[in-house]
Amino acid sequence: MTEINQEEDQLISYRLSKRKLQGSKEAKFATLKKQVIDTGLCSACGACVASCVENALEMINDRPRLTGKCTACGVCIHQCPKTKTTVPQLIGNFIEAFRAKSLLSEVTGQDGGVVTSLLIYLLREGMIDGAVLTKKDEIEYWKPKPIIATEEDQILASSGSIYSQSSAVGKLLEAIKSGLNSIAFVGCPCNIDAVKKMQSSPYGLVRLFMRSSVLKIGLFCMDAFSYDRLRHFVEEVDKIPMEDIEKMTISKGKFHMIQESGESISHPVKEMDRLRASSCHYCVDFSSENADISVGSVGAPEGYNTVLVRTGLGLEILQDAADNGYIKLQPITVKQLTPVLRLANLKKVQLYTVNRRRSFAFQVPSTLPAERQPLPSREILVEKGVSGIRKRRLVRIQSTNLVDEGRSIQVTLQNRSGKVLERVQVRITLLAGELFESHNWETTIREWFPAEALDFEFPRFNDDSEYMVSLTDTEGKLLTKKVSVAELLQK
Repeated sequence: MTEINQEEDQLISYRLSKRKLQGSKEAKFATLKKQVIDTGLCSACGACVASCVENALEMINDRPRLTGKCTACGVCIHQCPKTKTTVPQLIGNFIEAFRAKSLLSEVTGQDGGVVTSLLIYLLREGMIDGAVLTKKDEIEYWKPKPIIATEEDQILASSGSIYSQSSAVGKLLEAIKSGLNSIAFVGCPCNIDAVKKMQSSPYGLVRLFMRSSVLKIGLFCMDAFSYDRLRHFVEEVDKIPMEDIEKMTISKGKFHMIQESGESISHPVKEMDRLRASSCHYCVDFSSENADISVGSVGAPEGYNTVLVRTGLGLEILQDAADNGYIKLQPITVKQLTPVLRLANLKKVQLYTVNRRRSFAFQVPSTLPAERQPLPSREILVEKGVSGIRKRRLVRIQSTNLVDEGRSIQVTLQNRSGKVLERVQVRITLLAGELFESHNWETTIREWFPAEALDFEFPRFNDDSEYMVSLTDTEGKLLTKKVSVAELLQK
């Protein structure tokens, strides 16, 4: 059997109780304010105010405000109906959690190699007819290619992580139609969700799923990149052919690309946010919550995987594989599970602060703009709290990039005011010297929702160009900021 220590202090807690949250950075009212109140998600139900044991909160203009001292007890965050704080809410229900690694000498893939070893075990024991996996395309290198693996060498060739979305569900239906009755399906949360839904509500697919058994092995996934964007980034920014990259991995907040020569190039994951597939901005499932077995590297030491077993079938298979020498299992303590919970929380927060990004087209005025009456500036919002006066910008520039092969500039602006801004006038002008304008573009935002990001594109003229981005509403100025082409080129 597995190496499970049955002492109480080694068992996994299935709840993140108040005691676990109390006193932590995340337990402060500031976290609730950032994630729920400032983003416009707050429904003014008053749960946080009513449950505050220190009576430090008040409802002012239908918004919770901190008027006393926050002791980081965490009660307000737990009681808010919009937050996710318990273990099942963050990573789904599971029976047991382990650290695991492969014991097979032929498995040399990424991290612990648990998925590969489990599939080889299942195939050798005749428990599956095949597996639906994703490997690197032989022609467009690092492009995901879903396959039906019925031989060990096919399973081994598919080991390792590919950080782009795979259309693997189509291959699953193809495998069932070809006569495979027992199939292991490996995929990220989005693919696992699709298979789960097909199994639970197989409209139009009853004849397929009635004669098939599918074991769902889900992978931890924080983000997936658009293959075309990733390829352009690697080949145009880093000047590396995709074929020269031997391995890709994400660790400690950085995306690493290891070349065949052994040289490694790394980028902060935040820097690559613009390469993400569009659906990843809305996905909140980090740990493949609908799988039978979920596997990832987060929270595990080098050479190991973190494994969450969610069903009795998954547990029996995992323990059987350990008993037969395919994998090694170790129990996980609550402390060791913390990194998994932390990343899951970061992804769940996207549910609170969905950035409904929109692109706006500019109108070029046919006549010179009339002289404008100066408006009062209200770019900075000043708030008083227990820790003193706090300032923050109502609108911020989230990112600036050269797009359309460098012919245009894209500016992404975000509403940080915590409320809907209406009739916002956006004006971008090309500066000629310090005082003169040679071109200007204008547009109007009718409604701008809290935390929403908006894209604006305008032509690039030359390497020395400077632009002024100005935003106003009926009450005054929201933003005045210069954008320099020279700085964009340097970045």
